[in-house]
Amino acid sequence: MRTPSVFLYPFTLSILLFVFALLAGCELSPPNSIETEKEVVKLEFSPPLNTFPRNSQLTLHARAYFADSSYQHVSSQARWFSTDPEVLEINNNGTVTTYKAGISTISVSLGTHSISKNVRVSDATPEFVRVELESFSVRPNMPFTLSVYAYFSDGSKLDVTNDINWHVVNNDIEDDTDIIVRTFDNNFRSLVLGEGRITANYHNDAYNHTLVIAVNEAGLNKIRIPLLPKTYFVGSSVPLEALGYYSDDTVLDISQNVSWTVTAITEDELGNPIQAGSATIDQFNSSMRFLEPGKIRITASLDNAVETRTLTIKSANLKAIEIEPTANTIFVDEHKKLNAYAIYDSGDTYNISDSVSWASSVLNIADVSNINQFIANIYAADSGTTIISASYNQFFENELEVSVNDSTLDSLEIVSPNTSYALTTAARLKAVGHYSDGSSHDISELVTWGSADETVIKIGNTGSNAGKLEALKADSVEVSAKFKNKSTSLILTISDEAALTEITLQSDAGILYLDDTQATVTATAVFDDDTSQDITELVTWQSSNNSSLFVGNHPQTKGRLTPLDTGLIVITASYNGISQDKTFTISDATLLNFSINTPEQNLSTAAAFQLTATANYSDGEIRDITEKVYWTSSDQEIATISNIPGMKGQVTARNTTAFSISASYETLSQTVTLTASE
Repeated sequence: MRTPSVFLYPFTLSILLFVFALLAGCELSPPNSIETEKEVVKLEFSPPLNTFPRNSQLTLHARAYFADSSYQHVSSQARWFSTDPEVLEINNNGTVTTYKAGISTISVSLGTHSISKNVRVSDATPEFVRVELESFSVRPNMPFTLSVYAYFSDGSKLDVTNDINWHVVNNDIEDDTDIIVRTFDNNFRSLVLGEGRITANYHNDAYNHTLVIAVNEAGLNKIRIPLLPKTYFVGSSVPLEALGYYSDDTVLDISQNVSWTVTAITEDELGNPIQAGSATIDQFNSSMRFLEPGKIRITASLDNAVETRTLTIKSANLKAIEIEPTANTIFVDEHKKLNAYAIYDSGDTYNISDSVSWASSVLNIADVSNINQFIANIYAADSGTTIISASYNQFFENELEVSVNDSTLDSLEIVSPNTSYALTTAARLKAVGHYSDGSSHDISELVTWGSADETVIKIGNTGSNAGKLEALKADSVEVSAKFKNKSTSLILTISDEAALTEITLQSDAGILYLDDTQATVTATAVFDDDTSQDITELVTWQSSNNSSLFVGNHPQTKGRLTPLDTGLIVITASYNGISQDKTFTISDATLLNFSINTPEQNLSTAAAFQLTATANYSDGEIRDITEKVYWTSSDQEIATISNIPGMKGQVTARNTTAFSISASYETLSQTVTLTASE
């Protein structure tokens, strides 16, 4: 959220509000008070953990849902209760403090509604806390947000940001001006040049971590708006992001610093009138909502740097929502992130995981969160089956049957692409858990990663950085993974002998069409010892013409291509002083027709099978458009087909009755009739 430029101390603000209320002759109401005329239909609290470590602290959040489909956070208004305060106690604000191993039931009530959950306190205890921050260098007058994770003796980890006692220390300067201030919660703002220290204290200050943050005056060279789809739909919303590229080679999120504007585009490049779109921007939250179909231009500006992007707003119809992953087994005391996708009749697909309302049919089997940083995470409590549902806009809902397995974790294994890495490169490690039922699963985001020497190798532990290795110094070092009291390790070597000789770029096609949304380019580093490594996430990507072909440089979109206009465009990848170019042709050729391709082997109900769609374009090119079309089944009870990105066209047949699969794209459609055998 955007930080206000003027801050008042809470006490002063309270006095002012009280005086204004008296002058207005009105009655003051408690903060965050519940609108009594609303009917509460459901309560939930989050995160819906089933196991808490011993000697730890975590704040739960309560949310009330009303009959008019609205909701409100009610943690301070609700009543909290623990059946065994010797195991854990919970205060009036929902903060849990655990004391010893055992079982207790946590309850929260509001009026006549209540919800209870059995929880276990384990023998695991906190070992350390760590503040997560992408960069330790910021600019004056820049807001930034910190997150804190606590790491426990059994290899588990928890986001404890809401339970931190923050302490800011600024280096002495002549006029005693603050360098960094805490604005609210885990939000901070840099004010002037200098150096500040921020300490996160956890659990009565028993555990802490200090960051040293430099505020410097590196100049802003350019702004880039990370890759956005070219097309959006009336009624949808999108967060606005802007990255600042500075003269000291740092790249910072400046979404809350830039000035955002939106303008309607009324003419094309030749001056011909076109339909102008409409959208509104929420500057405070850096988000945009699309109102009317047509063309718009968004602009991000700061200092003398400006970046623009042209978007198209359509009136396509939302057809369905789908939940991913479809692999629906989870183990007791584990959690995984779910994703929900909005599927439009145009074939476009958008991730709406943070916008849907999630629910579980059996809370004591597994629950799913709707709140804050835990949203869309499912937490498994006990063996059995539950139905996880995702509803959107009151009219669209989908369900996923989830099985919770009580098999135990037998061992861990670290999977590394190589045992030796060149200095300053990066790689992604994977942690595989082997379970007592014979199954193996990727649990890279669940384990606690470690390095025996973080000056040699540093490994990320949270979110998209989990398992990401950074090679910092030439040496050999042990890296480890730990979870559920199981651990494993691996010796990796960082070498400064292998020199980078060239970068090669790969892409599925050299010709891109204006309707392409899934095109990517990858980068591979080639070393003089004949080894190679994927460095797509490490290189700096550039386009010779961003208005014709945009290439993503955001951590989540590195190498993703968005064609915007026709032309011959050069994409450049640069790393450690070496660059490589690849030329793409952007074509405005039109789609003539397409066909659905079925597998040559017999179709079976025993396993999913893949359909593909192949298109013929007016320039004679034949392209795979499986990811572009909108797939439908004639009967979901007989067979289903996926519209989830990366899984589009996958068919699951439930029985041997004949069924039809249709694919539609723009104004064209095709249908095939299939039958699966047992």
